[in-house]
Amino acid sequence: GLLKVLCSDSYVKLSQYWDQHFWKTGFCFVEYYSRPDAENATRYINGTCPDDRIIRTDWGAGFKEGRQYGRGCSGGQVRDEYRQDYDAGRGGYGKLAQNQSLMEQSEELGDKDGSKVTTVVATPGQGPDRPQEVSYTDTKVIGNGSFGVVYQAKLCDSGELVAIKKVLQDKRFKNRELQIMRKLDHCNIVRLRYFFYSSGEKIQSSFTGL
Repeated sequence: GLLKVLCSDSYVKLSQYWDQHFWKTGFCFVEYYSRPDAENATRYINGTCPDDRIIRTDWGAGFKEGRQYGRGCSGGQVRDEYRQDYDAGRGGYGKLAQNQSLMEQSEELGDKDGSKVTTVVATPGQGPDRPQEVSYTDTKVIGNGSFGVVYQAKLCDSGELVAIKKVLQDKRFKNRELQIMRKLDHCNIVRLRYFFYSSGEKIQSSFTGL
């Protein structure tokens, strides 16, 4: 019913249907033949509040393997892209707020402070879980996005260049990326040397360094 109306080319039908069928819903993908049809639906639906929760709509980010199981640009629900409050049941802060926090902290490890030596207590990615001190220097940001922030650094003991990926700990996925990386060990794909945890400036925010 709702999908049929959403997919129709009649803005009036959409309005009438919404007034007559005021009920809770989850999420859905909708494709339109023309951009004006999509813009009409987006303007009408976005920001409405049928069940005490604001509905958010966004333009699709395009197909990407794995993202078809999510909804927002980062793979989660669209409402979580823009949420500014902390909700433990939904993984903490909204995705954009998380990225902003990561970028603010990345400035601390930017080029101006990149020459300082940083020491962390890290656990080897392979073998026994025996924490040890690891020191690195020459830190600089080489990438950032919805996945987190990636730094290039040099290990002090060996001079080896490594990549440090800093991601927010998401209680919903329980360090899923860390678990996957610990199972992978290939010189041409990825080799997890160490992982460690750090706290963020925001309350209850913590990060995993890979």
